[in-house]
Amino acid sequence: MIPDKTIQQLEKALPDYLPTQRWFRSKALTIQAVKIGSHIPLDGFILLLLDVTYVQGGQDLYLLPVTSQQEETEHQPIMTLESDDDSSPAVYDALLSPFFRTVLLRLMAEGRPSFGLIAKGSITPPPLDGIVKSFVSKAEQSNTSIIYGSQYILKLFRKLESGINPDIEMGAFLTAQGFKNTPATLATLEYKPNSSESFFAAILQEFVPNEGDAWKYTLGALASFDGSDLGGYSDSARLLGVRTAQMHLALASSKTDADFAPEPFTSEDAKTLASEILEQAESALAVLDSKLSALSAADQQLAQQVLHLKDRITKRFAALSAISTSAKRIRYHGDYHLGQVLYTGSDFMIIDFEGEPARPLSERRAKTLALRDVAGMLRSFNYAAYSGAAPELADSWFRQVSRLYLDAYFAEAKSAPFLPSTPEQRTFFLDAFLLQKALYEVQYELNNRPAWVGIPLRGILSLLEK
Repeated sequence: MIPDKTIQQLEKALPDYLPTQRWFRSKALTIQAVKIGSHIPLDGFILLLLDVTYVQGGQDLYLLPVTSQQEETEHQPIMTLESDDDSSPAVYDALLSPFFRTVLLRLMAEGRPSFGLIAKGSITPPPLDGIVKSFVSKAEQSNTSIIYGSQYILKLFRKLESGINPDIEMGAFLTAQGFKNTPATLATLEYKPNSSESFFAAILQEFVPNEGDAWKYTLGALASFDGSDLGGYSDSARLLGVRTAQMHLALASSKTDADFAPEPFTSEDAKTLASEILEQAESALAVLDSKLSALSAADQQLAQQVLHLKDRITKRFAALSAISTSAKRIRYHGDYHLGQVLYTGSDFMIIDFEGEPARPLSERRAKTLALRDVAGMLRSFNYAAYSGAAPELADSWFRQVSRLYLDAYFAEAKSAPFLPSTPEQRTFFLDAFLLQKALYEVQYELNNRPAWVGIPLRGILSLLEK
């Protein structure tokens, strides 16, 4: 048990600590208070369940493993505790401890219940008297990943939400369908504090040897782009289009599983989608207007152009509510971009099916048109172009790669039921999803990386010129 005095000190320090962490999702909100709801002992370490409330309203549940053991001097503590002597004990993130990472793997392997933690799966337990070689991934993401040698990767979900986690659900479904281009799901860790609530805390997957994500690989290819020849990246763009289509075909393959069986895209679905996108547009443009003065001169000019086109954006999305299509809604990746794909040196592996972190879990499990994923990848190509190519070459690279990717995707998907039947409808929906994604990016960048906001602003202006 943690002494009450320690809990009070932690609760006082955590509102300043949490926003500094990459995995903390609500940086746009002001923390009102952090309360430690539960603390679970785990072989000398402690898992804290944090109830975070915000000044603007709302509440989140976060998972934070902690320890008082400093194993490496360069690690900065979460806080230094006040004490009655001169010891000045400190509290650290337990994931910095190789021993804790081994404890976590052993818990998932053994499947033993521990204070509401329930592990399910089947892997060989590590030795009881040793430490498994591991490290914490430095990739920017909203969770924390641990790599265990060349065998496993464990993703610890920092923000816990009650219900089925789509990353776990989608990974298990694709594994069962025989889709080979995503890591196999091996085990899960669930936190069940009572009979009516359940929170997934971690997923363990096979580790796929790779050369980094497709974002890194793409930027490397862009470095040698001279404005004409894409080189080997032509084949890569086509292959990524094929793998995207194969993922969607697998996700649409069940007729009996209610959570995955394709469903009609009705007139009500069209109205709901239009309303959702319009609401997002209103929110993004309001944030853009409020933060206009903080942008660079060049980005201010782009932002003002976008804000002047608000009516055109509204009309574009309003037209969506009246469209009719025979395309079916299916489960989809939900946050599809180059950073969610690993490059193995000869192929691509698709990862991280959790969906857009800012969306409620229920929305991330919903079905929609598969072209939403396609739009996500196209926007990622756009980001890569303006990040890795000379400014005068960015548009040329983006257009060439997008066409190769789209042609390969549609050729592989053929007349799949999740695609609109006519080229005109495919273009209409794809443009709508591209515009929606760019608006989402504007709001994300303003709250997290303001220096990048020019990329989605240019994307919006380009789409509105059509």
